Amino acid sequence: MNYAAVLAVLMLLSFAFPGLVQLAHNQGIPASHAVIAGLVVVLALSAWAVIRRQVRRYRSVLSSVLLAKRQIAEEPQNPAAYFVAEHHVSDLLIRLGRHREAKQLRESYSRLSGGERHPQGAPPPLSNRQGEA
Repeated sequence: MNYAAVLAVLMLLSFAFPGLVQLAHNQGIPASHAVIAGLVVVLALSAWAVIRRQVRRYRSVLSSVLLAKRQIAEEPQNPAAYFVAEHHVSDLLIRLGRHREAKQLRESYSRLSGGERHPQGAPPPLSNRQGEA
């Protein structure tokens, strides 16, 4: 969620909250119960959004790893096969917490490329590109 969306949600909550407390008070519910119920709902929605975002990111990284493994299986002698969208497959595996597998792939890549991190045909990291600040 970007900054403007966060501000919009906060503004909506700040204007809706007093009305919801008044509505609860008119129904005979104490204000403290209405506040607690509102906070529980906001907390539950926030947790759901965070978990959903993490699952989406995990699935994205996992699909990139599977693509890289398919590339490596198809062209085992091509150092560029170890890269997907400018990310080395071992870096993606580390994001998934699969350190042992990442180490094995990094070692096989080092043997293949002679220790060269970014082979011919593989894109360089974003920070090393010419013309970018």
